[in-house]
Amino acid sequence: FNRASDSSNAGDISDSAGRLRLLRAERHQRKLRRGTHISNGFSIRLHNVQCSDITSTVDAVLQRIQSIKDQGFPNYIGAQRFGQDQRNVERVQRWIASPKTRVSRQKRSLWLSVARSIIFNEVVAARVVDNSWQHLQPGEPVMLHGSRSYFCPSEDEFDSDSLRHRLKSMDVHPSAPWWGRGDPIARGRCATFEAQIVSRLKPYSQVLERFSMDQQRRALRTSVTSLEHSWLNDQTLKLKFNLLPGVFATTLLRELGQCIEPERTNHGVSQEDAVSLTKQQKQRAWLAESE
Repeated sequence: FNRASDSSNAGDISDSAGRLRLLRAERHQRKLRRGTHISNGFSIRLHNVQCSDITSTVDAVLQRIQSIKDQGFPNYIGAQRFGQDQRNVERVQRWIASPKTRVSRQKRSLWLSVARSIIFNEVVAARVVDNSWQHLQPGEPVMLHGSRSYFCPSEDEFDSDSLRHRLKSMDVHPSAPWWGRGDPIARGRCATFEAQIVSRLKPYSQVLERFSMDQQRRALRTSVTSLEHSWLNDQTLKLKFNLLPGVFATTLLRELGQCIEPERTNHGVSQEDAVSLTKQQKQRAWLAESE
């Protein structure tokens, strides 16, 4: 719990139903920093679950859940980072187009994060398309699971059985750029692959470099723990799982199928689907104008 409290009244945190019991409370000189916890737990209900083909819905869901357990899933930044109908992306574009506009530190931090996320997601998407998101490219930095640390394997290490085993067991993961100033961390084929993508996103990469954001890496793949599912009725699925800090539950859900939020529907049609093509066209047009 990240809150100031008198340790003599620490028991007040426990809930009346007895489901939560505080074992010990101690004062510390520093507050709990964002991202320092071990994991986030989720309990989510999906309603009106249906399979679009003749496959049994139960069988289809089970198959996808097992696939996620076995091989993890692409570690996309969730859609909420970009705002409803990608409005944060439009705000970033206006900000980049008017560099003298003064914004608060909080907004600037968010918009730089959005710019980074756009580049990261584009690289992840390209790796998914060429089916390399579970494999390493020559010159690719390797992320340690549950850590921001990475290492660059030598040629001998790259071809070693040990690294292949660690990759398969999800002890380590492929990575994608968390863009910033300076030379890219990737080398060789991986650097060339990423440079081709970043070159199409220059307005975003340039603003990150201008504000002296450092080059970092983020795991391209991630895994889930304690994933459980149960059917509450024929079309209601309950999921429980834990994810590492910084991993989006919505990213996991998109691997199960198309999820539509009730508050984002209009006459039964997802607003996200209705505007997606227009947004993509605007994005491409804006990038073309910025070149």
